[in-house]
Amino acid sequence: MSRIHLYLQRMIVWIIVLCAMLPAGLAQAAVPEVHLRQEAPALQQAATIVALDPTDDARTQAGSPNVNFGDGSLWVGQPNTHFALVKFDLTTLPPDASVTAAGLRLDFLCIYTGTNNIEVGRVEGAWDEATVTASTPLTYTWSGQFQTVTSTGIDDSSVVTWNVTSLVQAWQAGTLPNDGLVLRGSGGELKAAHSKETGEAGDRSPKLIVAYTLPGDD
Repeated sequence: MSRIHLYLQRMIVWIIVLCAMLPAGLAQAAVPEVHLRQEAPALQQAATIVALDPTDDARTQAGSPNVNFGDGSLWVGQPNTHFALVKFDLTTLPPDASVTAAGLRLDFLCIYTGTNNIEVGRVEGAWDEATVTASTPLTYTWSGQFQTVTSTGIDDSSVVTWNVTSLVQAWQAGTLPNDGLVLRGSGGELKAAHSKETGEAGDRSPKLIVAYTLPGDD
C-alpha cells in the first residue's frame, strides 16, 4: 500500500472515532469540519475500533433502597435519587493495546417529554447487576461532563455519547480499578436508556466504543 493510501485510510478511521464521540445528530455535520491539515498530527498510528457490550448494567433508586433493578431500562432523573450503572470487560482488548479514544454510548427511549442533563462518572466499589441496590456501599466520582437528552414524545429516540477516554486509558493501564460507569440526571425530566436486556438483541444496548493501537502499528 502506498504512503498516500495509508494516510487516507488513517484519516477515515479517525473521522469515525470523532463522530462516535459526538451527540446524535452532530456527527454528520461535523465531518466537513475535519480538515486534512488539522488532522495530520494525530495520524501517526492506525487505530482499531471496537464496540464492547456491557457485562453488567442496572439502576438504583433511593426510594426503594433494597430493591434490585438489574433487568430493566436504565432510568436517571434527580441527581441523588436515580443512578444508572454500566460495566464493561476490557480484558477483551489485547493486553498491549494503547487506548487512543473511548466513548460511552446510550440509546434513550425518551418516554417522558422534556430535557435532562445527564452526567457521567466513575463507580468505586464492586457490584453485580443481579444484586446491586441503592443500599450497596458504592461511591461515585463525577466527571462534570454532561450531555443533554431531550424529547417531544414517546416515539423519539436519542443516542448520546460521553467521552470517557482518560478513564478507559487508566483502566487499561491498571492505574484505576474497572468498577464501571455511573450516570445521573441533573433534576430535569426522567429519562430511560436501553439496557442490555431491553436493547433489542444488542442493537440498542449500551456500548463502549474504544479505539486502540498496538506496538508496531505505524
